[in-house]
Amino acid sequence: MIGDSRDKTPVNLSIPENVVERYHYLARYHTDKSRFDGGGVGPDVSIQYTGDELTDDEVSLVENFVAYRLWDPASQYFD
Repeated sequence: MIGDSRDKTPVNLSIPENVVERYHYLARYHTDKSRFDGGGVGPDVSIQYTGDELTDDEVSLVENFVAYRLWDPASQYFD
C-alpha cells in the first residue's frame, strides 16, 4: 500500500566525485534527456560538488538526472 502524502523526506547520500562526473556523462548523452533536462522531476536533489571538472550548469544537469533516476521507477504509481 502506498500513502498519498506529498511531503518530502530528506535523504543524505555521499558519492565520490568521479561518480558525479560519470553521471554527468550519462546525463549528457541520455536518450530521454528532454524528460529531466529542465528540472521539475519529483525529488529535489542537491549536489555539493567541489571538484574542478564540472561547471555549475553541468552539476545542475547531474542533479536533474539523479532526480529522474530516483523518480522514474516509481512514477508509474503516481499521477
